Amino acid sequence: MAFWLYILECADKSLYVGQTDDLDKRMAQHEAGTTGSYTARRKPFALLLAQPFETRVEAMTAERMLKGWSRAEKLAYVAGDWARVSALAKGEHSHQRSASRASTSRPVAATLSEMGVEAPVGSKTTADPQFQPPERRRSAPKSKGAIPPEIKR
Repeated sequence: MAFWLYILECADKSLYVGQTDDLDKRMAQHEAGTTGSYTARRKPFALLLAQPFETRVEAMTAERMLKGWSRAEKLAYVAGDWARVSALAKGEHSHQRSASRASTSRPVAATLSEMGVEAPVGSKTTADPQFQPPERRRSAPKSKGAIPPEIKR
């Protein structure tokens, strides 16, 4: 018995990823709108990919993986463009390389330097001779009823 991973492109250009053990029956359900699924309100749609798997677990794993991907990643997967899938998975989107969106500029700068790109102005990296990592405060073990020395007056 074959299990299928499928990708549909809906009328609003959104992509739907699903898996089934009976592709023809599932497509008929989507077309009829009887499943109450995402596609019921987005007809017509086109089948972009139908990929067979030997087990349901494999099909479900692939479905879960693809549901977390961007539209661009899914379309690259459909096209079989593994170089593009890989590039997109590494975050080669302009918004993902912005220092302003990162929680700290150091990882962005380090990643950019690995790519051969100069770090943004004002970012601190280990290559910067002025860079000093922040000191970690060690806290004393807390005991019941004791007032920490920094609070005592």
